Order: sequence, then structure tokens, then C-alpha cells
Amino acid sequence: MSLDWGALSASTDLNSISRAITGTGSIELHGPGMPSDFVIRPVSMLTVPADHLVKAAQSEGYRFVDRLLDEWQSSSNCFDDEGEAFIGVFASETLMAIGGLNRDPYSNEHVARIRHVYVLPEYRRKGVGRKLAAALLLIAKNHYPRVRLRASDGAAADFYEALGFARTSEADSTHDTII
Repeated sequence: MSLDWGALSASTDLNSISRAITGTGSIELHGPGMPSDFVIRPVSMLTVPADHLVKAAQSEGYRFVDRLLDEWQSSSNCFDDEGEAFIGVFASETLMAIGGLNRDPYSNEHVARIRHVYVLPEYRRKGVGRKLAAALLLIAKNHYPRVRLRASDGAAADFYEALGFARTSEADSTHDTII
């Protein structure tokens, strides 16, 4: 399935996009500044070559990628329940960004949580993170009324606020949005 991310609108078929991302399909990313070989698709952290991404995250002091691998290996969180997804953005076959969507484990409400988003430094500020977040929000829109997250630092907070997330005073999240 090919999708012009710059042309997303209310008439976009969110169900087919969600099925393609959470199923076995992939979506090509097109839009301003996006090279034609970027693809977004579901990933398993146990089978996709991700050592380069893990090392890059560690070198920046981001430990959440290690936590993600631990959760995946222990099967405590594999993003495989209804309304959940874990996706990657690839250039050719190189994984350059990851992110997941879960039912929020810190809330008793029926809300989603964006988790474990990481973009390799050389792909930042090129629209990759925005496209990844847009895909996660499209999936969430079919299952949840609200999405929460915890921004790991000021740059992440600025990124999510630019996407329309608002700061929250809740103890277990820094930002949320109604979808």
C-alpha cells in the first residue's frame, strides 16, 4: 500500500491503513522531503536487525530501547494485543526508527500510550519521526479516544507538542491528546 502522508485528511481510509500497518503489509512513505525508498511496517524486536539502533540509543543515554528488548524477550510486552502495534521505518532494509502503541498500562481508562519511539540521529529533522507518530496515531484512532505518553527529555517534549500533544500534570505521563 502506498500512502502520501502529506495528503492525510478526514477522508483517508484509516481502517485500511491500520490493517496494513498492524498486519503483514507495509506502507511506502511519500511526501515533501521523504526519499521514495522509506517504508513503514510492523516489526518484531526479536527478528529485525536492530543492533545499530540499540547501540545508537545507548550512546545517547536512552535506556528505554534496552527496556523494550527486555520486555520483548520476556514476552511481557510484544505489542500484540488488540489495538496495539510496534512499527519500524526502514530505508531499504535498514531500520532507522521504531515506535509502539499499547493500551496504557498506567491507566484504568481505555486510552493508548505511545512508547519506545526512537529515531536514529542521522534521520532526525527529516520527517521520519513525524511519519512514525502519524502512523501510530492513525492506528490509535481506530481503537482509543485518547493517547498519552512520557517524553524522555525536552527535545521529545518539543517534538510531541509540535504534533499537537498537550502537557499534562498526570503522574504517569507528560503529554496527551484527544483523537
